[in-house]
Amino acid sequence: MSHKVLALKLRPKKFEELIGQKHVIKSLKNSIKNYRLHHAYLFTGTRGVGKTTIARIFAKCLNCEKGILINTCEKCNNCQLINIGKFSDLIEVDAASRTKVEETKKILEDIKYPPVLGRYKIYLIDEVHMLSLYSFNALLKTLEEPPEYIKFLLATTNLKKIPITIVSRCLQFNLKIIHSKLMIKYLKKILVVEKILIENSALKLICKVSKGSMRDALSLLEQAIIYCGKKIKEKNIIKLIGLTNKNYIYLIVKALIQSDIDKVLKVIIKLYAVGVDVIYICDELIILFHKIALSKIIPKYFKLIKEEIDKELIYFSNKFTIDEINIYYKIILKGRKNMLEIPDLKSGLEMILLKIICLKKEVKI
Repeated sequence: MSHKVLALKLRPKKFEELIGQKHVIKSLKNSIKNYRLHHAYLFTGTRGVGKTTIARIFAKCLNCEKGILINTCEKCNNCQLINIGKFSDLIEVDAASRTKVEETKKILEDIKYPPVLGRYKIYLIDEVHMLSLYSFNALLKTLEEPPEYIKFLLATTNLKKIPITIVSRCLQFNLKIIHSKLMIKYLKKILVVEKILIENSALKLICKVSKGSMRDALSLLEQAIIYCGKKIKEKNIIKLIGLTNKNYIYLIVKALIQSDIDKVLKVIIKLYAVGVDVIYICDELIILFHKIALSKIIPKYFKLIKEEIDKELIYFSNKFTIDEINIYYKIILKGRKNMLEIPDLKSGLEMILLKIICLKKEVKI
């Protein structure tokens, strides 16, 4: 029996099934409702937020046999073929693997032929920013004055790399990262259907690590199910992806307060021994010092962010001056950038923390 991964199994087939991106969905629905259809659409945003999924749904809305509809029938031949990726008039192009101008020209040569099955012949070009400059130039004329039966749906994770001449000829939609609350709510529904038990802290951690990417969250959840079985715990997620419990990050900060170099090194050695990502430790320290600064400046900080009061975080904010917090934040942030250039990440992190301790002791390093 073949297994389908969650990210593919649960890929939305209608606008109503999408998580987030209400601003984009509303615009596309109005476009369909009022028959104000542009010839080129550009979807931008980070990975896993729904760019190609929205493009496919929109393509289906334009080519459903029942008409140009917001709610497609899902029963006609066109809808079913689009759902399984075998619709001849929806041509999906991976620009990352077809960057050469010759390949772009070959694709554009087929534009003169009208659609075979559908109302429109649609070109969905993913990661369009990967095309060469010559490819963009070849695309430019066709993009400006395409035949009436042609629609271009472009998707990119890097808008800055696309020439302005291309961008100006498209309707642009910026997809936002998906809020963690929406992700948690959606993943809980999936887990109920899949009959999987999970700790709330584990679910929050999955969403946090995914950084607003639903595809990343689903992939990580799939990984967790394979690793843990029917019961997923936070400690298993931590082991699985090389993270660390926040208590270890707090131990590092406590050691910094006490200017205890030995304790700092012991914690780092322990974390490194169990395979915790050093960059992740840096990121967590940056986030923590940001929270320390806010809790020091804003008396009702936890009420503002709707979280339970973290007594240890308040303790940290009382132990540092606001100037110290700013200085240490900048040291870690700068060190985080430089770590990508050094051969040994562990020693890089140790030097960052050593610099903070020496600064506290007013010793230059």
